[in-house]
Amino acid sequence: MKVIRVIVAGMGNIGSILIQILGKMPFIQEIMLIDRDCYEVKNLTSQRITMDAVGREKVSVQAESLRALNKDLKILPIHKDLQHLPVGMLRSDLIFSCLDSPWARHLLMEWAWRLGMPVIDAGVRTENKLARVTFYDPHPASACLECSWSEDHYNHARSEYPCEQQRTPSTNGSFSLGSLAASVQAIIGEEFLTGKAELGSKNQEILFNAESKEYFKTNLQRNPHCRFDHNIWRIQSIPRRPQDITIGQLFDEAGMNKGRTWLRVENASFFMQGRCPACNHTWEIFQASHRDPHTQLFCPTCRENLISTSIDYRDRIEKGEFKEKQLRKTAAEIGITSDDIITFQSEDDQQEIHVMLSPG
Repeated sequence: MKVIRVIVAGMGNIGSILIQILGKMPFIQEIMLIDRDCYEVKNLTSQRITMDAVGREKVSVQAESLRALNKDLKILPIHKDLQHLPVGMLRSDLIFSCLDSPWARHLLMEWAWRLGMPVIDAGVRTENKLARVTFYDPHPASACLECSWSEDHYNHARSEYPCEQQRTPSTNGSFSLGSLAASVQAIIGEEFLTGKAELGSKNQEILFNAESKEYFKTNLQRNPHCRFDHNIWRIQSIPRRPQDITIGQLFDEAGMNKGRTWLRVENASFFMQGRCPACNHTWEIFQASHRDPHTQLFCPTCRENLISTSIDYRDRIEKGEFKEKQLRKTAAEIGITSDDIITFQSEDDQQEIHVMLSPG
């Protein structure tokens, strides 16, 4: 029997309600919960929580609630920012997006599209009493999130997601609007997962006006001028564990060992060196980093935290730049996991190969 796995990103006004509905669907065996925030007092009136949840990680609170609801459900809570996740973690049967931030939605939609994962996205606008549910099934001819974006959308999204310390303001959506959006998401998701409906190449959006009691259904059209290329990646599986294959062997297994070839790890950068503020020594690091602010690297001599700058990070490395000892390191030793997508790119950009490591 096929194990059905879904992902819910965002445990706020919509997501905290949605997961209670999904938890009662007997055909769903696994749910991954993703959210970087903790609950605050202001969330009490608009999200499905009690006072005990204030100050705690949103994913931990909701994971406990789901376990009490369905003890047979496998639950994986991820208390991280989307930009710190290995892209392969998003592999699933369906993704539910309940995110406030346009830039977070942008990141989720881009990686889901690359993986060929369908997404049901929802949002509310309290001042107009609007609830929106949009579903996307990746296809070269279908509309994506960015097909409707203007330059202003990109500028606004980038400006509100500049650093780790800043958090996107919540929608402060009413509990009733969040419940409406969550219910429609769940209904569409149930139909899709049970084979009663297909999203198809004509992706659609449903907009509910709770004030006028009207709803509007729109077939979304692909924008020929969209910035996104709409490519779905063909990802090859290399039957090796990260701890059992070296970087040099990775190039050989991918068939990219001739000519100039670049390697990158999607959604990550290579941390090349760090300086110790105590002994002022600069150390060679060579570590794939998902830029998680909670990850710390220490000086081997005095154990102080190493300091890095933007010039210490590289998005990709050409094979000829690797030192011999670096090519002999295993993928695991430099921080690559079985959930990472590793991309090899030829000099002329004519060939691009995407691989994942898998022991099976």
